[in-house]
Amino acid sequence: MTAEQDGFEYPKPRGLTGWLRANTLDPRALSAIMRNAEPQLLRAQIEPIENGKAELGLRVLGGSYRCGAAELRGLPNVIWKKPPPSLEWAEWMHRFDWLADLAALGDVRADRHAADLAQQWLKQFQEFHPLAWRPDIAARRLWNWLSFAAQIAPTQSGSPEEERLLSSIWTHAEWIEARQDRLPVGVAQVQGAVTMVLAAAMVEGREGIGARAGEALTRAIDGGILPDGGAPSRSPIDTVAIFSLLLNLRRHLLVLEQQPVTALLPTIERVSAAVRFFQMSSGRLPVFHGGDEGAAAQADLLLTRSQTPATLLGALPQSGYLKMQGGRVSVIMDVASAPEGADATRGHASCLGFEMESGRRRMVVNCGSGRLLGGDWTHVGRLSAAHSTLILDDRSCAQSLPDRNDPAGEPAFRGPREVESERSEELNGVWALASHNGYVNHAGIKSTRRLFLSADGGDFRGEDVFEVAPGGERAFRKRLNALPGNQRATGIPFALRFHLHPDVAPELVTDADAVTLRLPHGEIWVMRQSGGRLALEPSVYLGEGRGPRQTQQVVINGGLAETGLAEKSVKIRWALRRVGEISKLPSDAQALLALDPVEAVGFEALDKPPFGI
Repeated sequence: MTAEQDGFEYPKPRGLTGWLRANTLDPRALSAIMRNAEPQLLRAQIEPIENGKAELGLRVLGGSYRCGAAELRGLPNVIWKKPPPSLEWAEWMHRFDWLADLAALGDVRADRHAADLAQQWLKQFQEFHPLAWRPDIAARRLWNWLSFAAQIAPTQSGSPEEERLLSSIWTHAEWIEARQDRLPVGVAQVQGAVTMVLAAAMVEGREGIGARAGEALTRAIDGGILPDGGAPSRSPIDTVAIFSLLLNLRRHLLVLEQQPVTALLPTIERVSAAVRFFQMSSGRLPVFHGGDEGAAAQADLLLTRSQTPATLLGALPQSGYLKMQGGRVSVIMDVASAPEGADATRGHASCLGFEMESGRRRMVVNCGSGRLLGGDWTHVGRLSAAHSTLILDDRSCAQSLPDRNDPAGEPAFRGPREVESERSEELNGVWALASHNGYVNHAGIKSTRRLFLSADGGDFRGEDVFEVAPGGERAFRKRLNALPGNQRATGIPFALRFHLHPDVAPELVTDADAVTLRLPHGEIWVMRQSGGRLALEPSVYLGEGRGPRQTQQVVINGGLAETGLAEKSVKIRWALRRVGEISKLPSDAQALLALDPVEAVGFEALDKPPFGI
């Protein structure tokens, strides 16, 4: 079925090579594989370590398919024929990622629904389709089929439906092996290699590719996992996804009495250390680079099942993060450029941004990813203004490259080109220092952030510095002179943004030039600053993966004028200090039980971000 026939404008292949592959080479290659495909039995059926969500499975069972803000309804025999509402929805459906949620119901009706959906997919997309047979989507789909084979298996053994499914499993395995080199490094490449190994172990007749699959996995580990265990995308949630793939493969091979490739076990230990690093005080994950704090439960389960040493790291040097821990408070800061390569269109301009938690309470956050919501949300969520970092002249610290768009038109980010960082521990606390040159070309300005967290966690301080970089005087004066005449005296505007989690109740104390931050269980913090102007402004939080929630942000505003930079720098100092004694507060467990659930703001109710693009 073509993109025109199904009524959805799928991304067009780029360049002559892409056009030839999508319209000539790939369809012929897939047809050749299908002609030689033979239905083969599966040796075992082993469900993954993590379970799906039964409440989401009920939604699918009822004929509602929702991904982000996009939803379609329909029976299995019509849902694949409907025009998808978004690219993300189409990718989610074709990956069969909803299959785990149906399986979580443990219901005969759910299994029958899953089997019907799989059979209808086979009828609709047996021939080549540019999205359905994209190598990364095909690899994920096969992984889900192998993991939940019992759910999608036809009720009648030996039926034409079973033969069609088993033949397609063989076709998928051959297709993925032939296109492993097209998969982007990171999650997609690891997914493809892991699926090859699993297919070689589970599908009868594929034993001969075991060695080649093992070599592919070794290459994927070497090229798609950073030395510190993180993902090349720099996304915490991608690191968890890789961890899940490796752990589930280890479990499958153990049940099948197969020997894992040499690199698998030490890599699991390395990635587990990165996952532990990303867990904050509450166990939730920061929402850097498209992350989602909702993966916290999955991370906990995986770490428990991994039985790996509880290695605690203060930094992930290749992934580009520093961590500070004091008492019940944890802080993670982004100290690297936006990711490159295939992840450049997904990465965020979050350099020097941080997230902070106290106990089980998120305090200072980044806005999170709006990719599943589409529209302006996707782009705005990637900008520096959507992160708790330094912003100069209403610009992001990473350069936008509109000539390198993703299929949905989202541009790649590049930079900053130079980022330096260091971390040190003392008896009284932890220090972190980082700087970047993301504003040097635009305004000749270098940005530096220095943080300190006391050993008991009750004192968190920062110093943000804007200074003219060596050789940057000309660029600074050029940008200053380009301002309207009435703005030159105040200078090039800057803002330090501290986005607050929706559970935090802030109040501006005008006379004291301070903000009080009250957490749900009664914990109170006071924020003060010197060198700028303090304000509260609207913000939004997307990090829970359930739609936007309205919240607020603390903003310290100021300007860089020639008189202010007479000493080559402008410094803003700020401090967050906890009020009262921790021992007098209710425990985290008591606080959680006492809270009423906070609903997400409906997508229609908050139809655009509260700050500009």
